[in-house]
Amino acid sequence: MQNNSTINVENSINSGQVFLWRKNGNCWYGVDGQDILKITGSGNIGSYQNIKTDFFRKRDNIEKIIKSISKDSITKKAVKQYSGLRILEQDPFQCLISFIISSNSNIQKIKSSLEKMSKKFGVKAKFDNQEFFLFPKPEKLANASINEIKSCGVGYRARFIKEAANRTVLEKINFEYLKKSSYQDAKDEICLIPGVGNKVADCVLLFSLDKLESFPLTDG
Repeated sequence: MQNNSTINVENSINSGQVFLWRKNGNCWYGVDGQDILKITGSGNIGSYQNIKTDFFRKRDNIEKIIKSISKDSITKKAVKQYSGLRILEQDPFQCLISFIISSNSNIQKIKSSLEKMSKKFGVKAKFDNQEFFLFPKPEKLANASINEIKSCGVGYRARFIKEAANRTVLEKINFEYLKKSSYQDAKDEICLIPGVGNKVADCVLLFSLDKLESFPLTDG
C-alpha cells in the first residue's frame, strides 16, 4: 500500500493536467514551455535545459493537505484510491493556452491540437535521442494569423489563443506578478482574457500559479 508521500507518476501525468507527454520505456517525457522534462518511474526528474523544477510540488505538506480535505466519504475514497496523485507545477503560458483549448473538448483532441501547434510554431529540439517541439513562445502565436492557428484544430478558440499571446507579449498578463498576487486578484486578471471562464481560470491558477485554494468547477 502507498503512503501519502509516494508519488504516482503515471496517475499524475494522466490526470488531465498536462497534455504534451509521452512514455518511452520506463520514462515519461514532456514539453514544459521551453524545457523538456524526463521523469523516471521512481519520480526523478531530468531537464533538457538543466533547470531544477519542483514539478510534483514536493514542497507541499501533503500529509496536512490530505488531512484537511478528507472531510467526507467521497473525498476520503478518492484520496485512498489516488493517494499518489499530485498537483503538477507547469509553465504558465503553456498551461493557459492548454486550458483555453480545453473548453468543450476532450483530452485526446486537446493533446492533438497542442501537438500540431507546437510542431507548427515551436522550436525543434533533440533530447535523449528523441525529437520534440518546444511549446510556442507567446511572440510566435501573437504574430500568427487566426487561420494559421485554426489549422491546428482549435476552431473558434484561435482568436482567444492569439489574444492571450498578445496580452502576454504586451505584459498585460504578468505571470510572475500573478504568482505573488492574492488568489482573487489573480483570478480577476486571468478572467479578463477572452475565452477564459471560471473553470479555465482556476485550472491555470492551480496548475501553474501556485494558488492551491483554486478549485476548478465546470462553468454552469
